[in-house]
Amino acid sequence: MRESESAGGRATGDRPEGATIRHVAAMPFPARLGTQAYIQATAEGQLAAGDKVKVLTYARGAGASAIDAVLERPANFTPEATPRPGPTLGKLRDDFVLWRALRHVPPATQTLAHHLEACLICALTAHRPFTYVAHTCLEEELPTYLPTWVRQQANRTLDKARLRNLFRQPARLFCRSLIGTVAQLGGGLDTIALRLADECKAVSPALGHRLGIPALALPDWPPPSEQRAAQGGADNHRRDAEDPTAAPTKRQVARTSLALPPSAPLLAYFGNLDGYQGAEVLSEVIGQLPTAWSLLLMTDSPPPAWANDHPQRVFYRRLTTMRRRALGYAAADVVIVTRECGAGIPIKLLDALAQGMPVVAQARALAGFTELAQLDGSNLTVVAHSTPRSFFASDAKSPSQESAKALAAATLKAFRERPPQERPEGSQGQSELQGGDASR
Repeated sequence: MRESESAGGRATGDRPEGATIRHVAAMPFPARLGTQAYIQATAEGQLAAGDKVKVLTYARGAGASAIDAVLERPANFTPEATPRPGPTLGKLRDDFVLWRALRHVPPATQTLAHHLEACLICALTAHRPFTYVAHTCLEEELPTYLPTWVRQQANRTLDKARLRNLFRQPARLFCRSLIGTVAQLGGGLDTIALRLADECKAVSPALGHRLGIPALALPDWPPPSEQRAAQGGADNHRRDAEDPTAAPTKRQVARTSLALPPSAPLLAYFGNLDGYQGAEVLSEVIGQLPTAWSLLLMTDSPPPAWANDHPQRVFYRRLTTMRRRALGYAAADVVIVTRECGAGIPIKLLDALAQGMPVVAQARALAGFTELAQLDGSNLTVVAHSTPRSFFASDAKSPSQESAKALAAATLKAFRERPPQERPEGSQGQSELQGGDASR
């Protein structure tokens, strides 16, 4: 077992007497992903309250940790550029190693098991009682990791020609059955996790309602460590060695650094592009916006195939560092947040609001934190869903087209409501940029 008593180059020092809390995180850590960012924010709040905090996690992650908690790892730390979210075969080995490590550490006053894997690991050891912290509803999440063509086949509208139906119906029925089976498997895993734990909590109100368990309060955002990094600390100096670009505050400087159009209105999306996020609707959103608009995808995910449908309007840029994230926010006019499943913690939404950006978000992206749209001075526009979310639809394109129209209209409204001095240079008075026809 390897333990690190320092994080981000700072010694932890003596902590006030208090409870010892261990987070069991079966995942790469640190990483700028939803669960990892949530654990970081939660741990920092507990440390501020005088608790002693430990995080038992994989022996790999992206970069150095910025929190003062003791990081317990089964082996020496291995840097990883872009940890992949979602289930992978390699995680099974990591989970087994983590289980062996947990067996050899003394129990903490409170043990928090994040996600299903950590719940199973804790249940197979003597670390009781433990609290299962649910970050997602597996019944909803697991089907989103199926290949896109599975959903396309499941939602295919059959032709009137009966002979052609004979060839298409088997594939359609198989894909529908596959989606249903995977959803049932996820539901079963949800039930198992809830029964194994001594106590269960959800990270958001929407997830708590879905699973029938209490919800935790939203942690302070952004975490203090990220606030320090944004102000320029030791962590930023390390990132500067990777990305020497100076942090800009003006749109033109940021757009030049990212090789973006200098004056066109820019809609930006930050984060992963997996099926769980429902980002495919962005292809239709940019199609609904006036032709002068562009879409910026700031992500470490591979470029999506649908970006090829708009070769002159969709710009793919890697996130890589916090400095790159700052460049993206400085370059954007409006930030959009999509979500396929309304569970989990809305990290992307919290990030954008913390930057003071105009944000257009699907209602599911709030994860039940309705107070985010009610805050004084909030720049958030919430777009309600025209139809209930379903993996099956009689017409696969109609629901997404309706959502795309609503998101495009909200984007234009948010852009128009920005102070004139914050709009792109040369855009004032140009109706095509500020409104135009969003119904094309």
